[in-house]
Amino acid sequence: MGLLWSVELNDMHPPFGGSKEEYHDYFDEYFDFVHFGNAFNSIQPRSGRELFLLAEKK
Repeated sequence: MGLLWSVELNDMHPPFGGSKEEYHDYFDEYFDFVHFGNAFNSIQPRSGRELFLLAEKK
């Protein structure tokens, strides 16, 4: 289970971010995705910029 930033990838400052597609590529080899989508209960300042991941080890 994880909560990931859905913001443009950068290496200058946190949050370092990434896209759903990038995260999917990183984790796909090791996990089966149970749920992977926008977080629905983010706090207001993060609303629309977080992804909720629920996965099982392959």
